[in-house]
Order: sequence, then structure tokens, then C-alpha cells
Amino acid sequence: YDLVDVQPSQEANATGDIAALSAPIIIRGEVVGTIAAAAPEGLPFTEGDHATLKAIADRVALAMEGARLFQETQTGLAVTSTLYNLSRHLNEADHLRDIIQAVVVTIAPDASVEIGKAFTAAGAHFLDAPVTGSTGGATNASLTFMVGGEQAAYDRAKPYMEIMGKQFYFCGGPGQGLRAKVVQNMVGMGIFQAFAEGLVLAKKAGVDPELMNTIIENSAAKSGLASFKAPFILNRDFTTHFSAKWMHKDVCFATDMARRLNVPVPASSVTENMLRAAVA
Repeated sequence: YDLVDVQPSQEANATGDIAALSAPIIIRGEVVGTIAAAAPEGLPFTEGDHATLKAIADRVALAMEGARLFQETQTGLAVTSTLYNLSRHLNEADHLRDIIQAVVVTIAPDASVEIGKAFTAAGAHFLDAPVTGSTGGATNASLTFMVGGEQAAYDRAKPYMEIMGKQFYFCGGPGQGLRAKVVQNMVGMGIFQAFAEGLVLAKKAGVDPELMNTIIENSAAKSGLASFKAPFILNRDFTTHFSAKWMHKDVCFATDMARRLNVPVPASSVTENMLRAAVA
């Protein structure tokens, strides 16, 4: 190991002994954190300890990068599946110019833009059109659509979307519908996490959860998501309406977008990690 990165984090004592060390955690050339260690009193660090600390930092970096690559691979597999289905529709079409293919699942916005470019090159029209409304919205044909792509293609496709939904928002060019959707889910999940934590805290503090919910419903803390979820929580009905796995995917898309745009989203980053723990 190259020990040049391992630096004393405290001044050496009179005999030259080092009582504390630190080593950077480096991923793709970027320092993402630091591991620090303090020696027991009277037992200063040796050169072997330097190597051990550096090795630990490298292993942590490797594990972090491995986790990120796994997530990217899973996303890639989802995009590959979508591409396969889209290409099948293209192959079955009689006239490419008459095709309007809408994606109503949430994939990475940037991936959707690339898919759209491939469709345009083939003379076809492509819309990213993710929906929200959960199981009830799908069952009752009351979904909300967020659409990105060409306005003309959206106008032609909207009558078919109206079979499934009630509210429609044209968000702009390619990828914009998906960008709106992942932000919406990031906000919603943050609200839901705060609501769930609040009910647990109230219960532990001796406040009746149903009373706490009534107070929230009649205050500025009221939210549509909490109002919908509260009866299920209070009745201990944890039937899945939208799985934590898929919510984690969407929040990850949002926090990844935030990182690329250099927008700090500290609360949502915590939410992302809570969801990751839930599906682990």
C-alpha cells in the first residue's frame, strides 16, 4: 500500500511517537470520507499500523463503490428490459411514423432521453409518461400522468392516457415527465417518513396515535399522503400499495439527479438510506 496518504492527525510527542492517524476514503479519485484511529495510551502506531489503516480505507472504498455499481447495474437491467419491449413494439408496427410509445413506468430520466433519441432516429415518437396514484388509481382509472416529449405526440397520445387517468401534466421535453415524477416521489416519501416517525414518537411519549393523527389533520402539518396512509397504519394494515423497493428506486433517481446538479438534499439522502435498509 502507498502510505503517502496516511497522515498523522495529531502532532508527534517528544519521542516522535504518533498517537493518532487518518486515511482518506477515495473513490474514482475523489475523497469521500476519512477513517481516523487513535492508539491506546502508551502504544504508539507502527508502520504496520499505517498499512493496516490504509488497507481498511481502501476496503471501505471498494465496498462503497461495489454497492454503487450494483445499484447502477440493477437500473441498467431495468432499462434493458424496457428497451427490449419498446423494440418489440417497433418491430410489430406497420408504419414507424404513426407510432407513439409511452413509458408509464419510472426509469432513469437520462435513460429515457437516450431511448427517445433512438426512437426519433427510427422515425417514431416517444413519450416518458410516468404515473402516480398507487393501486387505487390504477384500479379506478384515476391516475395522474406527468409527460415529457414532443407536444404534438402528447396531444395525439392523450386520449389513450385518458382511459387510465384523470389528471395530466405536460412537463416539457424528453425526460421532463420522469424528472417531475422522481421529485414528486422524493417529496412524498420525505413526508411519509416524518409522519411515521411522528406517530411512533407520539405513542412512545404517551400520546394516543389516533388523537395525534387528528391533531395533524387539523393543523399546518396535514398532508394528502398522510391522510391516505393514516387509516391503514392505525388499523395495522400494511398491505402493499407501492413497494418500498420501487420507492427506493425512485428516490435514488432523484438523489442521483440532485448530485449531478450539485443540489444538496440532505433530508432526502437520509430517506434514501432508510429505504435501502428497509429493502436490504
